[in-house]
Parts: sequence; structure tokens; C-alpha cells
Amino acid sequence: MLFIAVAVSAFSIFPTNASAALPGSDILLRIREQAGNVYSKYTGVESQREIKSFQYNAKTGGLISSNEVTMIRKEYFHKKAEYIVLKYIKDGKLLPPKNYNYKTRDPLIMPFDPGSNGNYIIKLNGEVEVTGKRCYEVDVLPKIKTSRTLCGKMYFTVDNLEPYYLEGTIARYPVGLESLRFQIYFKKVGDAWVMSHGTYTFVIHIPVFYPHRKFVSQFVSTNDQLIPLKK
Repeated sequence: MLFIAVAVSAFSIFPTNASAALPGSDILLRIREQAGNVYSKYTGVESQREIKSFQYNAKTGGLISSNEVTMIRKEYFHKKAEYIVLKYIKDGKLLPPKNYNYKTRDPLIMPFDPGSNGNYIIKLNGEVEVTGKRCYEVDVLPKIKTSRTLCGKMYFTVDNLEPYYLEGTIARYPVGLESLRFQIYFKKVGDAWVMSHGTYTFVIHIPVFYPHRKFVSQFVSTNDQLIPLKK
């Protein structure tokens, strides 16, 4: 559970109404322009999130523990997320919500944020199919590897450049984190697209505290509301 929130707020929201009738670099330019419009209007997204997490022995694969959490979560572009726990179940036992007290982390530096143009190399690879959708595959590579920069691939639908899917990791792992992989799908809310559901898989090795533990965390977001930027 320690690193579940690492990448969440990096791609909480994307623009809509883009046109796919564009060649090469113009596609990336349109995505960036539309993202800039969204960041000028919103500061993040609030949603109800259902999370199911499982902890395994990374060497044997044996299940160690599990938990389920229902929360109201506010994801922000440029500051740590905030949440209120509504329900917490650990290993099948209902516990007080206050027992779930994991700290959120600083959000990733977002590739299509107007302020992050110098942090990434973004490359359009071409068309691929992702779970039945024709998409443009976009490489996102950090110029400087940090725990707040992304390394992965994003997929936008060919028809209208709607964000559809993201997979990747962070460019540099903090001490104790041996691996991390996230897979996130998006949905439309108002004039933007937000995270719909996804999976985080990571391995932690902190002697005594977390010796070779594998975590799999799955989430589904509902009741999404865009958070307006205060002028």
C-alpha cells in the first residue's frame, strides 16, 4: 500500500473535443493545446474510489493480507491528494476508517501540463489496437529520471484523440521500491476525461518491515466531479 498513490494524480484528467484529422506532430500539438485549456479551468477531480489491495510474498506468491477501502478522493495536479475514508475492511474484518492512514505523495510531473514541456521527450509511434480500440501510441520518456517523472506509453483513440489507456512506471524508484507498473483506463466527465479504473502492481523490499512483498491494487472511480480552478 505504501506506493499506491505514486502515479495517481499524474493523469487524473485529459481534454476532449480533439480532432484526429491531423498528421504526425500536429496530433501531439493538439493534445498539448487541449490539455492546456483543461489546466486553465480545473485543478483536479474529486471521485468516490473503491480500492481492493492484496499483499503477497513476492518469492512464494502466497497471499499475506488483503483490504478493501471506499473513499472520497480529491486528486490535484500540483499538490498532494486528499481523501476521506468511508469504509475500511482488512482481511475480511470491518475496521474504523481512521485505521486507514496511508500518506499521499507529491503528484507526478505531468507530460502535457504547459509547465512541464522541458521535462519529457514525447514521441508518436503510430497506430495500434488496445482492447478493441484503434489508438495512437505515444511514448513518454523523462529527460531527467526522478520519482516524480513518468516513463511509459499513452494511447489516444484514432477517431478523436480521446485518451483511452496509460501504462508505465516512474523513472526512478525510491528506496525500498523494487518495481512498479500501473495500467489505467479513462472515461469522459463533462468536457474532460478522468481515470475510470486501473491496477497498480509493485514490489517492496524493506528488511524487517516489508521483506520482498508484492502488492496488487485495483481501483474503480465513480461519481466524478471536476474541481474548478479558483481565479
